[in-house]
Amino acid sequence: MKTANRFIALTKRIMYKKMYIAILLIMVLLTGIYQLLPVKSQSADIKVAMYSEDSSGYYESLVSYLGDINSIYTFYSVDSQEQLIKDVKSGYAECGYLIPDGFFQAYVTGTAWDNPISLYITPASTFHAVINETFFSAMVSICAEDILLYAVDNPTWN
Repeated sequence: MKTANRFIALTKRIMYKKMYIAILLIMVLLTGIYQLLPVKSQSADIKVAMYSEDSSGYYESLVSYLGDINSIYTFYSVDSQEQLIKDVKSGYAECGYLIPDGFFQAYVTGTAWDNPISLYITPASTFHAVINETFFSAMVSICAEDILLYAVDNPTWN
């Protein structure tokens, strides 16, 4: 009986304030809307397009590495620069990376500033800074061994 009285008193206290009632109704409404969404819309699937003009084997390793990591981002390759721009502009992809020809070799040797990666975004893009961290950390992981070998075997640095 004591528990029932406490429940009734607390319920009256909550229902006394109009703002509390409004918040409770909004929470129930949003829960209902969320349940009505398709399953695909309920998940976080952020797509990131990539296109490489570089013909070295690094790009395939990068795509494989990004596919294997457990991330909320889905990295996928496109066939052309036009397709990459189209996917970003249409909103299908959050952002897109264009890797120019010869980039990976320049990256390993430390001269990539002449030939940088291009990032395509829209004004509505919000996650590109976080996606950059994932993308470039994967690239460092792929190229780290070759960077180390280049640095050790470079006589000008010794």
